Amino acid sequence: MRVVVRDPDRKPIAGLHKEDFRLFDQGKEQTIAQFDVETSATPPSGSAAAHAAEQGAPEKNELAAADGEAQAQQIRQAILSKAEIQEIPVTLEVKLARGQGENHDLSLFAHLDATTLHFHKDGDHNLNTVTFVFAVFDQKENLLNAQQRRARINILDGQLAGFLKAGVDVNATFQLKPGAYRVREVVTDAEDHHLSTLSREITVQ
Repeated sequence: MRVVVRDPDRKPIAGLHKEDFRLFDQGKEQTIAQFDVETSATPPSGSAAAHAAEQGAPEKNELAAADGEAQAQQIRQAILSKAEIQEIPVTLEVKLARGQGENHDLSLFAHLDATTLHFHKDGDHNLNTVTFVFAVFDQKENLLNAQQRRARINILDGQLAGFLKAGVDVNATFQLKPGAYRVREVVTDAEDHHLSTLSREITVQ
């Protein structure tokens, strides 16, 4: 299982340890061997939205102390909370498909309406970073797995209108066994530090 969480400023989140999370498989607690942290990767050329979203690939052993403790704590609390907040217009689509054996593939698709985002100006560039965290809890509210995606936005003035129209799309996939689960989405941006959270109850049969 992978637990991947970073703050909106692209820093590793300080203060998280394996002991902060519990992993269960069929009701039995398992050992969490390591954390993976995702960092940005250069997207292929294409549309304005493709230029904007740089989704990271996992890296290991990157949960060192970092700046932005307040933002890190905000993300951590939002993951574990059940409250729903809508400061950024974002949606969550859930799809289930049968995988190998008794496992099922849970695919999560998030869409962010970018028209409400504010940007930091750097010449003719418009900058912001939006962090998405997806988490899965079992029916006893134990955190089973979490993944993070980041859209690092760097848009030229001439491309901004197209980007605002397209918005930002990210996705994540989890492998789940039959059972009842709660899916949690947390989204925050680096400029305004706005926060949105969503939860969905799902049943894998």
